Amino acid sequence: MKQYEDSVLPLIKGSVVEQAVSKKWSTSLRSLEQKINMGLERQLNAIVGYVRFVLSSEQKKADFRPDSQQINLGASAVCFLVDSCIFEFEFEFYFIQPGHSGMLHDFSFFLFLFLSF
Repeated sequence: MKQYEDSVLPLIKGSVVEQAVSKKWSTSLRSLEQKINMGLERQLNAIVGYVRFVLSSEQKKADFRPDSQQINLGASAVCFLVDSCIFEFEFEFYFIQPGHSGMLHDFSFFLFLFLSF
């Protein structure tokens, strides 16, 4: 956006093509945003599907029944696996400042999905 405003807009400002270029710019920006949203949605769906698979195949009922009366405060292997999956997902993104709020929205959606699980 900044490159467009700094380099392209001053060259076409007040000319005949300004309206056409602005319309094409906004259309391209909307298209790019839709593609990014679709990619993020697919990644989230893949992660949630993988977490469901891991929880249904590797987690056992015995994980919830301790052998002794002592409380084990350590995380289970499945918990570590899910946590590492989310951690890797988080650090794959590089956002500029406005995109940071989008990432927070993604993680609030993550929380919603896990709470509804």
